Parts: sequence; structure tokens; C-alpha cells
Amino acid sequence: MKYLAPLVLLLALTGCGSSSAPSSSPSSTDSAASEPAVQPCDGLDANAVATVLGSGLTVSKGTADDPECALLPKRKGDPVFRLNYQWWFKGGLDAAFQAMHAGKGQVSDIKVPGADAAKLVVQATPKMLFISGFVENDNLIQLVNGEALAPYSKARMLAATKLVLGQLSKSAPASQG
Repeated sequence: MKYLAPLVLLLALTGCGSSSAPSSSPSSTDSAASEPAVQPCDGLDANAVATVLGSGLTVSKGTADDPECALLPKRKGDPVFRLNYQWWFKGGLDAAFQAMHAGKGQVSDIKVPGADAAKLVVQATPKMLFISGFVENDNLIQLVNGEALAPYSKARMLAATKLVLGQLSKSAPASQG
């Protein structure tokens, strides 16, 4: 479970419904409070992701008091995706990525249509696959964490994660700052 720590850290540093960056981060400013709340699930097509993944997914948006965004498996043991976001202002995705110490695993820059930048972090073990994807649109950085138990298809998980990043980029709201 040592591989789960970086993903837990990423989730702790970002928050669905959060409208400001961590105050200790050199790449954030207080003006993040003026940015709108984002519900990453609003722009997702879970059926398209499930088709690429080859297993059923349901969308969970949480409650008004406890919002979340997750694509949960219809069958126990199938892959799960949890999504989040953070508004950043100085340095973009690279600064956010560095502040989150998100480089545990195989890191790659990828192209996502409409995005300013995007990255993937892949950690594969014989028992589990973890994929974190980051996409930057203007001042918004959105994150998806995917987990799959063995036996898993790394190719399907990568394709599904990239599809989610594309959907997030396409539906990203414009910055107010």
C-alpha cells in the first residue's frame, strides 16, 4: 500500500468544492476565493468512460453538505475514479504538481485538446494500478485518480483516464481572475 500514499496526498491537497489553494503554496494567491465552485462530474459522460474501460460506472456527486465527484464501479472490485480540482494562479500545472509532490511513479506530459497542460502519473504493481491525471485550463487544475485491482488492463485504464481528462478540459469553466 506504499503506492497509495501519493494519491491520498493529492486528494488531501485538493478539494471538490474548494475555492482556494493551500495557503502554504507559493503558486496560489488569495484571489482564488473569487473563483466559482466546480463540480467536475457535471461535464462527464460516464457511459463513454465505462465503454472505454469495459466495465460499468455510476456517477456520485455526494450531497450539498459533502460534495464529491466519483465514478464508482457497478461491480465490486472494478476500477474507480475520484475527481477533484484546485484554482491556481502562478506557475500553472508545473507549480501545482511540484507543490503536491505528485511525481511518485512514471510521470508523462500528455496532450489534451483545449488544455494548457496535462500530466499523467502511473504506478503499477502486480496487485493494483494507480493513475493520476492532471489537466490545466486557464487558472483551473482538475485531477482524476483512478485505481484498478488485478487483474487490470493498463491500456484501458490509461485510455479511460485520458478520456476523463478530455471531458474535464472541454467542460472547464472560464476563470474569473
